[in-house]
Amino acid sequence: MLREWLNDDFLVSAFNQAESALISITEAPDKVFLLNIDMAKQYFSSDSDRQCQVTTYAKENGASEIDDNCWWWLQSTEGKATVVGYKGDICDYGNYIHIDSDEYAVRPAMWIEIIN
Repeated sequence: MLREWLNDDFLVSAFNQAESALISITEAPDKVFLLNIDMAKQYFSSDSDRQCQVTTYAKENGASEIDDNCWWWLQSTEGKATVVGYKGDICDYGNYIHIDSDEYAVRPAMWIEIIN
């Protein structure tokens, strides 16, 4: 459901056609995706780098806010839900997280083609 939203509703509302054309398709084949644990560690080298300030849009859609930050979803691994905590720590709680919960924010990721 989240994957469909990212690649349909979000993609269409967040980017115009020219911008969308610059977004590369992944092996999945998705244009927009969630980072996995390895990517979150690679692209955000510390917990403080992974902290995500909650946006007005996220709050209006139910995202919880603690100290101006929010929890955000990562790709699930081996059927376990995985999130980044408001302090930037990676949390693999498995079945303890309700995957249909809207209290966690979404931090979309994508690969873009740079044209010179």
